[in-house]
Amino acid sequence: MTPDLQSIKSSTRAVGTSGARGDPGDDDVPRAPRTVAAPAFSGPPGVRMARALAERWLLIVGLMIVGAAAGLTMSLELEPVYTARATLLVGPSGGTGGSVATERWLAEFPAVAARAADALAAGGPALTAAEVDERTSVVTRGGGAFVILARGEDPAASARLAAFYARAYLAFVRENERRRLDDVIETLEAELRSLPEGGQASELGRRLASLRENRAQTGRGASLVGQPQVPTDPDSRDIARNVGAGAGAGLLLALSLAWGLAHFDRKVRRPEDLEELYGLPILAKVPRSPKLMDSSGDLSTFSGLGREAEAFRSLRANLRYFPRASGQTPGIGSLLVVSPLSGEGKSTIARLLAVTMAGMGDRVCLVDADLRKGDLSPSGARGARPEGLSLVLAGFDLDESLTDVPVAVDPMFGNPRVLVELLSGAAPPNPSELLESERMRWTISELEQRFDAVIIDSPAIASVSDGLALVKWVSGVLVVGALGRTTRNAGRDLSRQLNFLGARPVGLVVNRWRPAREYAYDYEHPAGAAAASRRAGGE
Repeated sequence: MTPDLQSIKSSTRAVGTSGARGDPGDDDVPRAPRTVAAPAFSGPPGVRMARALAERWLLIVGLMIVGAAAGLTMSLELEPVYTARATLLVGPSGGTGGSVATERWLAEFPAVAARAADALAAGGPALTAAEVDERTSVVTRGGGAFVILARGEDPAASARLAAFYARAYLAFVRENERRRLDDVIETLEAELRSLPEGGQASELGRRLASLRENRAQTGRGASLVGQPQVPTDPDSRDIARNVGAGAGAGLLLALSLAWGLAHFDRKVRRPEDLEELYGLPILAKVPRSPKLMDSSGDLSTFSGLGREAEAFRSLRANLRYFPRASGQTPGIGSLLVVSPLSGEGKSTIARLLAVTMAGMGDRVCLVDADLRKGDLSPSGARGARPEGLSLVLAGFDLDESLTDVPVAVDPMFGNPRVLVELLSGAAPPNPSELLESERMRWTISELEQRFDAVIIDSPAIASVSDGLALVKWVSGVLVVGALGRTTRNAGRDLSRQLNFLGARPVGLVVNRWRPAREYAYDYEHPAGAAAASRRAGGE
């Protein structure tokens, strides 16, 4: 009779965690704990910032191009604005007796704009005083000069406005200075009439003559240097300046965004940072590839992949020389594959590592220890067989739950090479208790005696703690980290948990790696290479 979930419940009550049917005793495989290096994912702030900028160089370049394009578009689409200049030179004895700063201050009086507007209205297109004031400005220059700037859409009108404004300023200064001198002269003349002829009257008369002479020369201290020239190039069409300003603005925005992303982004994006985070050596870098997503169906085709299969062959080679424990011969033994978060490719790594090893002639058993998902058939396809790890832990026969999956053919003798799978089986009500039980320890020990390698796929540590219960039963722990998925906090938590439990991590597998083109060696299956050669010859 086929066992069901009810039988699991009843069996687990009897077995529990104290022992199980068929246990070989309380002998335990010696384990040599290894301390996980404390993560030191830091570095000087300048180095971290440089890394962040280097990782996001596309963003920086892209925003600079967008900014430059925006500056070019603005230059081409905005209405052209022409600026004419009228230069005025202030002499040592100007009519007001003031400095260049004083003359500039007088030139900005609203009365000057009103005079210029009246003069414009008498000889051409009229502007109001407010419009004149809006279109003109005054700036100082070295050597006792200041410049009146007049802007407009028409270059000739801009030059005309600059000339009229300069003349209005000179007339304003001359009129005000004459009015001031007239007041002084009138006062002195009245005083002179009241004095008798003599010494004091003579002195006052000389002063009046000097003032009258100054009045005649009023305005000669500030003079217009030539006539304003009609501008030929518009200010708004300075393409080089606008493109440079746009690129600079884009660069500032990109640097701000890059800094913000580096500061708030907690994901690990470089293999070196992942290695530093866990304090473990990188045993293999698995490239990001859609082929790996399709390899869970027909496992016999995985050996024909190129760079993807080579990553797992490299991982197998590194693991073969790992010592199981002190005084034992090198080998994998039992290997628990863990990752801090779900979606990091842990199950895919475990399965394809097992497939690669079995395809190369190793005796491998793949154990699915995620009892919460309840897979019922090999290779991910659901079937009618309920046997699995949950029933084995409940006390049922181990051999009946093992499934052979063909993965390759011996090239010399033609014999099939198989991967033995122990699926999770039906979901039990107490997965954590079963994984912590002596029956689980016996199961791992029994599989270690039968196979060259036992690959155990566990649930993500951050999701449930079931995988941590297996740490004490296995020969080693293989950590999987996915670039762009693993977070620094989750990685630190996993390192602390493994260190606390005395785990023996063997190394790190970097998943979703984007290899640099110059370091990418393209391995091809012979059939694929031949097809590529035929296509190249046909072209």
